[in-house]
Amino acid sequence: SFSSTVAAHYAHRKRVPYVVRPLGVLNKYGLENWRPLLKKLSMPLFEWRILRHSAAIHYTSDAERREAGSISEEVASQRSVVIPLPVEQQKGDAAAFRQRFPQANNKRVVLFLSRIDPKKGIERLLEAFANVHRQLKDVILVIAGDGEASYLDSLHERMKEFQIDQAVVWTGHLDGPLKAAAFAAADVFVLPSYSENFGIAAAEAIACGVPVIVSENVALSDEIGTNDAGLVVKTEAHEIANAIYRMLTDLEVSGRLSINGERLAIERYGSDSVGRQLRTLYDTILSGTK
Repeated sequence: SFSSTVAAHYAHRKRVPYVVRPLGVLNKYGLENWRPLLKKLSMPLFEWRILRHSAAIHYTSDAERREAGSISEEVASQRSVVIPLPVEQQKGDAAAFRQRFPQANNKRVVLFLSRIDPKKGIERLLEAFANVHRQLKDVILVIAGDGEASYLDSLHERMKEFQIDQAVVWTGHLDGPLKAAAFAAADVFVLPSYSENFGIAAAEAIACGVPVIVSENVALSDEIGTNDAGLVVKTEAHEIANAIYRMLTDLEVSGRLSINGERLAIERYGSDSVGRQLRTLYDTILSGTK
């Protein structure tokens, strides 16, 4: 962005150390699928220079750092640190969500909450949910988020093809108390993305005690899997469907994952933990130590 480019230029010029947080810009998926021609021009002209002159690159996950390093040896050799994004536990009111969206009354809720974008794997989620709904009739899929109108129209067509239009609730963008209420009402959260440099929505879900299913392309999937804090799947409809069915029918599994997820969120993604790591990074930069 213009502001980051100018800020980095003048910081370097005035010898003020600065930290770059790419937030997925250096992910292979983004480079290949989001304005690839523009990026081929802008990367050598602007982005590489910003990275080269930075005091450090702040990645939000080990997966993001590995992927960025695989693109360029210069980036791989740059000083970097992995510090996650902070999330807070949100105490929501499930009844408030069901009052706002009465279709959820007396139903178990499968929640997707994120930006509506082709990289999020929503088509696979719709297909997976259709398979689950044929077996479990007391389940609805809640899709919370906004996106391009044309893409939303295509998703609605897919939903009708799968004959689940009566079992899917489109809420639009949610924030504040209503967002917290959606997490409180959810029985399982699903993020089947093709690429996520972090996966903030998944982190928010586990912080709220919601058992999560994430694709292996969500950067947090490594930590979620290692800490037994959720189910990690491929972006295949049958795998997503099997994971959803398991979460909804095996309460021992979903309960264990919920407890472990909350613990992971507190220890790794709490604002106190993240704040201490950022403070340490800034102190070491200012003191000139590695």
